Amino acid sequence: MIRNYANKILKATGFIILVLMCSQGFAQNSAELRLAPLAPAPPTVVSPVSYCQNAPTWPLSVAVTVTPGCTLNWYGTNATGGTATATPSVVDTSALGTFTYYVSQSNASGESPRAPISVKVVTVVATGLFCDGGGSTNTTVAFDWSNITGYGLYHYTYSINGGPPVSGSQLSPSHFNVPVTGPNIPVTFTITAVDNFPCYQPETRTCAKCTTTVTPTFGTIQSTFCQGSAAASPLPTTSTNGISGTWAPAFSTANVGTVLYTFTPTAAPCANAVQVNITTIAPVTPTFNAIAPFCSGTAAPTLPTTSTNGISGTWSPSTVSNTT
Repeated sequence: MIRNYANKILKATGFIILVLMCSQGFAQNSAELRLAPLAPAPPTVVSPVSYCQNAPTWPLSVAVTVTPGCTLNWYGTNATGGTATATPSVVDTSALGTFTYYVSQSNASGESPRAPISVKVVTVVATGLFCDGGGSTNTTVAFDWSNITGYGLYHYTYSINGGPPVSGSQLSPSHFNVPVTGPNIPVTFTITAVDNFPCYQPETRTCAKCTTTVTPTFGTIQSTFCQGSAAASPLPTTSTNGISGTWAPAFSTANVGTVLYTFTPTAAPCANAVQVNITTIAPVTPTFNAIAPFCSGTAAPTLPTTSTNGISGTWSPSTVSNTT
């Protein structure tokens, strides 16, 4: 009889009272057995979980699968003790290292043991990819970078003069030559990933073997602004001869003085940098001599178009009324 009801017993909630009886249904030397249903098993977790140092985080609930009918209990980094909360733990990525977070699940039958989630906060690495001008020739554009200790394969992609991308991988050396048909042909090369380093940030450089150079040209650029004016930047990001780039520093009218702004081409390795001076001046208030009182109906004075401190301008309204 116990065997026949085993499945129902395992699925029941609360205490179960089991009475052993004879086959005729009469209680004879009956014995009472109290069975407590089992608490749920720990939730299923993904572990380890990796984060990049100082990267935005997401709640660890994405690494947990809860059993239907159960709710999760988060204990932060407490393997024992602590106070459970329904709010998923959030990882602090400011410090490098491996940290363990704990979560359990519970239902009407009780609470499961805690499941550990190992969290690794790893450093962001870079190779220092650069254009190898000394290694480039009229038929090859060379790129170089520094090996990262413990690196695996380097995965890369490159494009010649804006053409279709070519992808590949290599273990060594930390150098790559892209074949081209002649000088002054730009090649854009990107290291997209490095095995064993999930926090590698892709690096891109555009290079060429330059035998001639071109200078970006610009139309007239306003060179003087008033301090604190909300003027838009007068510095175009594309030259009149089609070269794109960036200006540094960022345009600002916050401070009085002259600033040298430098335009650096971004995808034209054989283009020269260009520099422009822009001056910010303090606001000046025009000054005028006082106008003497006059009688209504008499000739009104003429308003001067140049102030006593040399500032020219116009008046609105343009004349003085002799009737009001």
